[in-house]
Amino acid sequence: MQRLTVVLRWIAFIPAAFLAYGVAQAALGFTVNAALPVFVAKLLSTYYVGRFLGALVGPLALIVVGTAVAPSHRFRAACALTFLHACVCVYWTYTILSLPGATLSGSYVMRNASGTAVAGSDEPVYGLLASSALEVAVAVFLTYRIYRRSRETVPRAAQLGAIQAQERPAGVSE
Repeated sequence: MQRLTVVLRWIAFIPAAFLAYGVAQAALGFTVNAALPVFVAKLLSTYYVGRFLGALVGPLALIVVGTAVAPSHRFRAACALTFLHACVCVYWTYTILSLPGATLSGSYVMRNASGTAVAGSDEPVYGLLASSALEVAVAVFLTYRIYRRSRETVPRAAQLGAIQAQERPAGVSE
């Protein structure tokens, strides 16, 4: 049963991470759209605040949940999630920049096969580029923190064992 649990956790860590990313982005979107216009609508665009907060919260949920579900090798799991997340960011950025009429300082409109607009933004595309770059940077930073934490825990455990060995009276063993 233990082996089955480990296998299932390895299978589930990527879907769980991306599900957490989606839930965090949706919750943030509802929160920003509901609460922000009341306080900050005259000072800042809701679009930019939502993009900036999403670029921080999304990768945090992705990496934290993904590495929590992975049964071991948390650094490698974080590297895999960061790589997949970067690929998704590059794909969507390329897709939007390759739309007809999309420029860095202009807006973009996504159309379906019949030519009907299905999504888009009146905000400049460089906001999308900046938020994608920030998302990847946050994911890389979190992966680095996991790496540092994994390297720090091994020496601490070894030091603790050495200290306990020094504290034992001579001739006493465990």
